[in-house]
Amino acid sequence: LMSGFGWDTEREEPIDSVTAKNPECYESQQVKIWCGLTQWSLQAESVVIYDPDYIQVLSGTVHGGVESESLERIQTSFSAHLGRYERHIFPISSWSNKSIEHWTLLVFDLRTKEARYYDALEEMRKGNYEAASQFHKLAADRVDELKRVKHVRQLGVECGEALCHYVELEVRQAIGEGWGSVPGFTHGRRRKMRSKLGAIAGQLQKVQADYKARLAEERSEEHTSEL
Repeated sequence: LMSGFGWDTEREEPIDSVTAKNPECYESQQVKIWCGLTQWSLQAESVVIYDPDYIQVLSGTVHGGVESESLERIQTSFSAHLGRYERHIFPISSWSNKSIEHWTLLVFDLRTKEARYYDALEEMRKGNYEAASQFHKLAADRVDELKRVKHVRQLGVECGEALCHYVELEVRQAIGEGWGSVPGFTHGRRRKMRSKLGAIAGQLQKVQADYKARLAEERSEEHTSEL
């Protein structure tokens, strides 16, 4: 489920619990889990949801930067393989002191040549839009002008939840379920999303704990045999 989003059982990073109130703002981990769940459960072969970490590299905004030659090679490879999928979904984040500041969503629909951009703020966040514009340049020959989709407007720090909401909507629309396939972004919808995300996070926590227990047992047996 999570293999395409840079997570496996061997990683030291713990899986955080998700409840009705925590975390208050979705960080990269929660977005990755939701995107992985959506990609896996809906089996949309014509759709690709990109790992937010890869997006940071592709835009050259990852902490520490990317060497110009490497960045050019990565971007060239990305452009060359656009045709593999009909719909490309980019969760875009802006950073402040190594923490997520704001989430937005960019979508390339190669069937309609539309480039849709979702930002839940009333006034678009400059850094996110600049990253989206950069990706748009890499696909300018495949899609039309970048246009903002005017839907949800956040009242607090729910930008990550809005992103996840629209990721699911875009994927369901791509597989033929239509734009009405996902309910509106209400408090009820957000509670159900958090409940689902919390259940998956709990399963991943168990997988990680079981792996670490098996690993500790194997190491103990190896130590015993050496004695």
